[in-house]
Amino acid sequence: MKVAVILGVFLIISEFNLCLTWCLKSLGVQECDFNLLHISVYNFRAFLSVQSRDVRQIPTLVETSWPEKLLSFVARGFPSNSAHSPANKCQRIIQSYRTGVDCHGRLWMVDSGSWECPPKIIVYNLKSPWNNEIHRHVFENATEGIFTSLSIDPVDHAGRFTRAYLTVRGRLLYLYDQSQNSLHLTDIRGIREMEFQENDIIHMETDIIGNLMGKGHSLIADSKNFLYYIIPKDGVVVKWNIKKPLTAENHEILHFQSQEMIGLLFSFQESLWVINAHAIGDNHSHRIHSD
Repeated sequence: MKVAVILGVFLIISEFNLCLTWCLKSLGVQECDFNLLHISVYNFRAFLSVQSRDVRQIPTLVETSWPEKLLSFVARGFPSNSAHSPANKCQRIIQSYRTGVDCHGRLWMVDSGSWECPPKIIVYNLKSPWNNEIHRHVFENATEGIFTSLSIDPVDHAGRFTRAYLTVRGRLLYLYDQSQNSLHLTDIRGIREMEFQENDIIHMETDIIGNLMGKGHSLIADSKNFLYYIIPKDGVVVKWNIKKPLTAENHEILHFQSQEMIGLLFSFQESLWVINAHAIGDNHSHRIHSD
């Protein structure tokens, strides 16, 4: 199992609303006490990366039910409340920032670290009843919050291990360059065929496709050749057919709201969800059904 820091680019891999607010009262956390940073889903399980709005210590990686599960369970610190205890100092989960689930049912978690504890990646086995930790990598010389995103390659390298790609702050991982609002294309096979050691730096050449309809984030693609992304300035989620030119005529607006959206994800039922930064009324998310 290898973790690679890539300073370059990487291939990103009718509306009906179903709404959800996650209740963390079982952890002593009120709705107004936390910000939602990120969500990953594995079957009916949702893994929330949350951040306290004050100085209180709270679990920053929380497991709870995904809303498409009829019978929910009480939110709990993942993998346990003790994993977040200040008594464990730098061994604990300090601030879960991003997570991802690979094809083997393993949860990868990026911990932002703190001024005294370096960032780290921890991998857990979700197929185990105890959610065992199976891998840990500490970035000893990295500073707090240096990593801004995590991407899990859905294809095992040489059929033997999984690669995870991290975005270094100020550099690019995906094909979208937000500073230039440009979309790029590269062949993922070039990366998969490379042999490199942990923390190696590689550079990839790309072809420019064009510009998005506005500075966006949370690019996500489905199996039907559609790319979805959020344009925060306009408060919209749009869909683009990647087989057609990158023009306004080939975009479709799927969702609009004035409140901040932090991300998009596909659930286990392959429906698209919009995740809100804060609860809007009783809603922390909306499900979108596209044609």
